[in-house]
Order: sequence, then C-alpha cells, then structure tokens
Amino acid sequence: MRLKRLILPLLILCSATHADWQLNNARSELSFVATKDARVADNHYFSRLSGSVTDTGEAELLIDTASVETNIAMRDRRLRDILFRITDFPQAKVTLSVRSGFLKPQPAGTVRYTDVNAKLFLVGATQLQKARLAIYYLADGAVEVSTIEPVLVDSEDFGLLPAVDQLREMAGLKSLTIKVPVSFRLVFEPV
Repeated sequence: MRLKRLILPLLILCSATHADWQLNNARSELSFVATKDARVADNHYFSRLSGSVTDTGEAELLIDTASVETNIAMRDRRLRDILFRITDFPQAKVTLSVRSGFLKPQPAGTVRYTDVNAKLFLVGATQLQKARLAIYYLADGAVEVSTIEPVLVDSEDFGLLPAVDQLREMAGLKSLTIKVPVSFRLVFEPV
C-alpha cells in the first residue's frame, strides 16, 4: 500500500513531463502550389507523412514522396518518376532542433511563434530552409505546428531544373515555377 502511494505520484509526474511526440498523419497536411504559364496555380499535397519529436528536442518529418496527390493520375506518375525519383529517393526528410521551452505542457489555446532553420533532404541534396511557425497547444494534449507563411523551396537548390524542364515540355507549357511555396499543418501527439 505504501509503495502504491509512492509510485502513483511518480507516474503522474513522469507522464506530465514526458515530451516524446508522434505525428498524427490523419490530422496533418503538407501541401505545395505549382504555377504554370504564370497564370494557373494548382494545389498539390502529400497523403503520407510521419514524424516525431524526441524529449531532447530533435524533430524529424518524413514525407513519402510516392504519396503526392495532384488529382491527375498522369501528373502524379510524372512527379513521382521524374521529379521525386521515388525509386532512388522514396522519402524527403526535414530535421531540426526544437527549443526545450516548446516541449513543456501549456494550457489549451496557447499559441507561440518561432522562426526555425530546418534541413530539407530531397532527392539526394540537402538545403537549409527557414520557416516562420505558429505552435498551437490543443485541448487533447496535442500540439499543432503550422506555417505562418509558405516556405519557398527552390528547385534549383536541389538540382531539379532538368526535371522541371522535362515536366514543362511534357505538359506543353511555356513556364513552370522553380520556387514552390510549401505550407503545412502538423499535429503531434504525446506518446
């Protein structure tokens, strides 16, 4: 009985300060906009994401590039095969370090803002990406991380200009964006 009284408060304390987080794919989204011929913009997204944040603040987001969705099957195949080269690079990855203050529990409804530098690993290249983020602490104990403004990913930085040109020619377009705005809403739940 005495042992039970000692263990219960310890378990409650450990669960309240535990800071490992897992991405909930069903509650998350990552999208990008492609502009063609300088006049037509299309929204695209990835349907399969995974990720985690450790108790030491190491965050990782994995993007299954084969899950790209454009609502046109042929365009999906071309993006998978030509741009993302999913046979060689089945995932894109984002890593960053989270300040410890953001891992502490906050009252539901609390919003915090931060600027981050993250590493984006895409088709064999790595580039530093800057992002302005809003962090929302939700009533169920989860945390939502959202872009305040889109992150601009430059295709040239990843050696993708030949692939972009090939896609442009195949679609019979005059132009296709090289800098692509990316937005996301990622929900992490404590584990």
